[in-house]
Amino acid sequence: MTGDSRQQRPPGAFGRGCNAALVRAAQWRAQGLANGDPWSHTDAAGVTANEYAVASGCALPSYYSIKGNNIESLGAGTPSPVVMFTALASSNAHKTHLFGENDFFREQDDVGIAMAEGGQWGYVWVIMIALC
Repeated sequence: MTGDSRQQRPPGAFGRGCNAALVRAAQWRAQGLANGDPWSHTDAAGVTANEYAVASGCALPSYYSIKGNNIESLGAGTPSPVVMFTALASSNAHKTHLFGENDFFREQDDVGIAMAEGGQWGYVWVIMIALC
């Protein structure tokens, strides 16, 4: 994602590597989805992606909705990170998030990625990109 020619974030974005809080949030989300949470940016208890990030220690900007998703892309069905990334990067909705194709997403420079095995899709991927 960082070296992809479609990336529109400034050079050095994600330069600190994965953000521990977002990795933790992505892991919680991936495991929940693999264990039967609805295929949604909101889990069975009504907790949203943004709330997972905050609960994991990411201090989101005040203009992010607390009850919402400004940070999460979901994918499923393969254990291969290359296949999953290619699929998400081919989706108009997801590529905007992954490559920072608008001002809102372009400022996000913290990332957390997780994969869990299980559920009806076999493998679930969660990519969280935010401004922590």
